Amino acid sequence: MSLNIELFIERDGEELCVEVQGLYYKGMKGRMYERNGDPGYPDEPAEVEIINVTRDGRPFELTEAEQETALHDLMEEAESAFEEDYNDYDGEDKAMERD
Repeated sequence: MSLNIELFIERDGEELCVEVQGLYYKGMKGRMYERNGDPGYPDEPAEVEIINVTRDGRPFELTEAEQETALHDLMEEAESAFEEDYNDYDGEDKAMERD
């Protein structure tokens, strides 16, 4: 899932607003064992990745600390998007029927 956030950072005493584009990768639940008894696989946690950072339409380089903040904010944005989808479920939504 594509994400776009605004990140406010401070550089040389000046507050700057940068646009951060990222991708969210949904995690997957692991399994102890496969159906045939073979060993399973561990959980894969959800992840976010920064794709592009711009300020006033121009590429912008984040410091390591700013990147950590951006990754945290992207993950929060993804989690809130999923929470909104869940809260929009009204109980009358049904799975698609096969023909």
